[in-house]
Amino acid sequence: MRPWKGLWVERYELGYIMMGRARLKSLELRHAFFVPIWRRVLLVVVLGFWTLVEGSTGNIVWACLMGGIGVYSVYVLFFDFVLKKEADNNKSKF
Repeated sequence: MRPWKGLWVERYELGYIMMGRARLKSLELRHAFFVPIWRRVLLVVVLGFWTLVEGSTGNIVWACLMGGIGVYSVYVLFFDFVLKKEADNNKSKF
């Protein structure tokens, strides 16, 4: 039995709530699938294209949603892309 029962759960890989902050497994882009650069570029291009399609048809809400996911994807895939295994290895070295 955990004494901290409702505060946080230590299982990052399952997408539970950690320290009061929800982790969305569906938006977790730090995966081995995205190691090749062409997959990351393709995802960003598709999201950008779909944002333009939604915006040109007048669906502003969907365009903003796709644009937001696209901006988040650019940040995670190009500026903050570290796999969980690599991060664990770096922590264990220190």
